[in-house]
Amino acid sequence: MKKLLLLFSFSILHSAFSILHAQKVKWENDTVYKNNAPYCLIKKSGGLEATFSIQTLKGTEVAVSAVDKDLKDENGYPYYRVTFLVSKSIADVPNGFNFGNKLAKACVENDIITGDSLNSGGESRFLVLYPQRKSAVQNMDIVNVANNNNYVMVDRDRKGIVTVMGASIKQSNVEIGSCTEKSGAGGGSTYKTVSFYLPTGTKCAEATFTGAAATSCTIVTFKDNGQHVLTIQNMAMKNEEIARWLVDNYYL
Repeated sequence: MKKLLLLFSFSILHSAFSILHAQKVKWENDTVYKNNAPYCLIKKSGGLEATFSIQTLKGTEVAVSAVDKDLKDENGYPYYRVTFLVSKSIADVPNGFNFGNKLAKACVENDIITGDSLNSGGESRFLVLYPQRKSAVQNMDIVNVANNNNYVMVDRDRKGIVTVMGASIKQSNVEIGSCTEKSGAGGGSTYKTVSFYLPTGTKCAEATFTGAAATSCTIVTFKDNGQHVLTIQNMAMKNEEIARWLVDNYYL
């Protein structure tokens, strides 16, 4: 019996060791290694406030990362802002000792590279794990835009529940906007687009799902001509989730 328990314990430890070994990540001489095999490139430039270029093994740049001095954590340390070059989506990653190694591990664990191109699914996972945060400078811009006659958001309690009933969007029982939805096909794929409007009729955002089984959408925000990727947790509540994201980021 004791031999059986020892054998069982050894089997568990061996499995745990195998899992840890399978997740081995190393960043050395600009190359990121996954299980000792080259995975991608992360090139560093600069000193204490270095910038990082995330590239495929063939040198195709897919994202860049730099310190955002206007965005700091509770201890006063600035975040690193990662910008994906194609989608223009932004992720804010907490700073830390040897940030290059931290960035390398995040790239591997979220599998952001496939062959010589960006893995859109990996990008989505990265963005969910490290969502964009608002800096003091951005919040000043939000106030300025909100006071502009062409972009008027409704004054209400922004901590309230956001609901979508038909075309109407409400928060804390106050109507804050509306949305419309349309579907179509093109380029060998289907798509679904949800457009969001302020009460003045100004379109503030448009979310597009590509593919019948898509659970991530690309959101275009017209206030800043930004593009963002959002992964929906419950597709039956997709409009509410997108509206909530727009509210949290001061687009609606």
